[in-house]
Amino acid sequence: MSLLNNKKQADYTKLPSLTIEVPEDLNSEKSVISYRIKSANAENNLSAIHVLVNGVPSFTSKGILIASNKPLDTLINITVEYGSNYVQTFLTDLDGNNSFTENFTYNCLNTVTKKANLYL
Repeated sequence: MSLLNNKKQADYTKLPSLTIEVPEDLNSEKSVISYRIKSANAENNLSAIHVLVNGVPSFTSKGILIASNKPLDTLINITVEYGSNYVQTFLTDLDGNNSFTENFTYNCLNTVTKKANLYL
């Protein structure tokens, strides 16, 4: 008997679902952008929304804490920096399961938000 036959298969149908509506203009001078996230009912209640910009959490490492067993439809506002911004979004339920990550890249053309060079 093969060991592969004894492994438990992951049930991806129980993961929280997530869809996002990205901003219409992904190249803009706006340093604060908004995008919509939606989720159908998860089998387990949703507990947090996580947003990372260039790998850095936008709303602490715990995300935006929520308590919802209803469909989610909300607008997220994030601050971005000059240049390319890789935005990742995912949901977590009360059992600690994460949805699949939805991503997009936003290019901020506003030089006012450019970080200063630091010299030591």
